[in-house]
Amino acid sequence: MSEPVLKVPAGSALRSDASLYRLKLAVTKALRAQMDSTSKWRDIAQATGTDQLIKSVHTDETFLDVIVDRMEWQDDEYDAAVRDFVGSLLGLKTNFIPFNGSVVTPTQLPVLEEMLNLPQWLAEHEPLLHGELYAPEQDHLASTFPVDLDGVLAVMDAASANLDRLQKVWERASRMLPTAPARGSDPEYDDLMRAWGTLISGLPPIEGWTITQTPPSMDEMRILYSADAEEDQPAYSVFEHIAQGPQKDLDEYRFRLAKARRVVIRDRLQDLVGIVDTLLPQILDGAPDDSTPVNDSRIEEITRSITEIERLMGDTAARVGRWGHLHRHIRFSEGHDWHDIHELDWPSVKVDIEAACFSEVDPLPIPPGVDLAHLAASKPKGPASTALNWDLLDDTGFERLLYELLLGLPGYQNVQLLMKTRAADRGRDLSAEYAYDDGAGGTRTDRVIVQDKHWRSKSVPPEEIHSGLTRIRLWEPPPIDVYIVATSGHFSPDAVAWIEKHNHDGGRPRIDMWPEARLSTLLSQKPHLVVQFGLRSASAISD
Repeated sequence: MSEPVLKVPAGSALRSDASLYRLKLAVTKALRAQMDSTSKWRDIAQATGTDQLIKSVHTDETFLDVIVDRMEWQDDEYDAAVRDFVGSLLGLKTNFIPFNGSVVTPTQLPVLEEMLNLPQWLAEHEPLLHGELYAPEQDHLASTFPVDLDGVLAVMDAASANLDRLQKVWERASRMLPTAPARGSDPEYDDLMRAWGTLISGLPPIEGWTITQTPPSMDEMRILYSADAEEDQPAYSVFEHIAQGPQKDLDEYRFRLAKARRVVIRDRLQDLVGIVDTLLPQILDGAPDDSTPVNDSRIEEITRSITEIERLMGDTAARVGRWGHLHRHIRFSEGHDWHDIHELDWPSVKVDIEAACFSEVDPLPIPPGVDLAHLAASKPKGPASTALNWDLLDDTGFERLLYELLLGLPGYQNVQLLMKTRAADRGRDLSAEYAYDDGAGGTRTDRVIVQDKHWRSKSVPPEEIHSGLTRIRLWEPPPIDVYIVATSGHFSPDAVAWIEKHNHDGGRPRIDMWPEARLSTLLSQKPHLVVQFGLRSASAISD
């Protein structure tokens, strides 16, 4: 559901990106807390020029009349009158259906801020709302929440728990919605709406958006039904809008929360998967495929890594892999258990991990107003750009590019990011299998290790190739058949000669060179990766 655009009035300290509905919630809370006498309500109404504001076209009652009459009882009618009064003060219609694209300027807000001491009151009593509405736009979250991974996850977990509670509130409340005009109220429904209003304060904004609407009261639904009846509209159209609106908001927030969590956990998940991918074959090398117990110090590290992986994933992806089998096999820890982990359990759960880590849901930017058919019909001329701006990538980006490239190249399978090495360049190795026709009707599979060298200022020397050969032995068993050195730069002439002699003499593993020119050729077949990793500037794309 859309929300009117808020324009900050002159004299207000409100943030420029504040939500109008969150402002309504804040003002409502402040009024309910501070207006403890009828004289204070009259002062507010007179100061804002709303003392004669009519509550309903069907009666002559003003908002002030209803509030003053019901103040002693503090009942649902009083609560509804306060909420509607605040909506009118801020320029919001009391109708549940928002109006698309409208701009609202709450001109009375500076008066309310002064009389209620609103920013200071929120800072003391509602710090989350204060942060959203009045704190400095760049640093209010950094000063409120911890920025380490565990702290951010704790905030996200709390938001997820609040969202689940809100979902349960709506599931119960939606069963009470009237399907036709009805008089009176349902006390349980009213309590559920109070719970809704409390819980949405525990949903922090994501990209500036959060749930702000409260489902309509029974009185508001009666008004909606009556308005549609006067226009000869079927009652079910109102019911469908009322019933679907809150659920759409819940689904939207759940989607945004999962998306934000993927961004937070991605790098750490890659590290943990690399640890398991590296240690699992090493444990398996000394484990017979029988019931012999396996006692290996590396099992503890694998167990810790898998536990942290599940903590990071949360509910960002469904657990459809063999998670239960994985935990059972680790617990029994016999030889055949570890063979099952390597061959069955771990490959199946990695699919879930990748879904939690690499789900891309944001579109790449496209110039506005583009029609591809019109572009094609213009018959553009000129050469196509081939240069790639490798300097735009850091070391981690280059690793990720190679990983994505291998995933899409024919014949490569089971591509893995291995644990970071202790090499001086702190590079990360990639592991893959390359399947090819053996010429006799069968298929052979070579194990491949790829080392990345994002070196732009110097060539790869022969000493680096020789030390790399020694270092990749850490990833055996199983034996390595092909060693690929991929660089965004070049190989020195001595390195090329050394590699050619090594291969000519039958040295194992065979060494393949992927210099910048080879990578450019491979990426020409994967233009989406060029755009995704920003290797070609916007001007080059438009030329």
